[in-house]
Amino acid sequence: MTSPVEGMVERVKTYDALIVLRPFVDADGGDNVQKIVDRLFKGIEHKMIRLERLGRKRLAYEINRVKDGFIVTCLVEMDPASVEVFRRTATLSEDVLRLTIVSLDALAFKTLTTPRPPRDHEGRDRDRGPRGDSRGPRGEFRGPGGPMAGRRPPFSQPQGQQQPQPQQPQQGDAR
Repeated sequence: MTSPVEGMVERVKTYDALIVLRPFVDADGGDNVQKIVDRLFKGIEHKMIRLERLGRKRLAYEINRVKDGFIVTCLVEMDPASVEVFRRTATLSEDVLRLTIVSLDALAFKTLTTPRPPRDHEGRDRDRGPRGDSRGPRGEFRGPGGPMAGRRPPFSQPQGQQQPQPQQPQQGDAR
């Protein structure tokens, strides 16, 4: 792509867009979400690398009196001048509650496009082996045989010491 100024070449950048849509968009299935995203990118020269539907989620706070949102992430290549057109189109759309666009550098792009290693049924990475020291297996920090065994919890009195009791006024002492 060449810009209007002769000799300058516009650089296509990769952007990660997080779009929060109104929650009703998933009522018909995924086709409606795809139509809304296509409508947002209409008239903009772009290359959609990845479109990921994260689904309907509870928002941390209400946006325009809406408590839930349908969250979509897009990995898109487009020129920097098109970002403002896309942002304006999304802001004017009634289906979009929030939009965040982040420009990615080469390392972040590589990280986002490479597949993640599989996880086991407990949500931990499989490729992490034993620690190789005397701390024991992972995830067993506290317990009967863990390193915290026999230690007192924080902010408690040491064993053998009692807190001083407040003194009661005596009967004959009237002031």
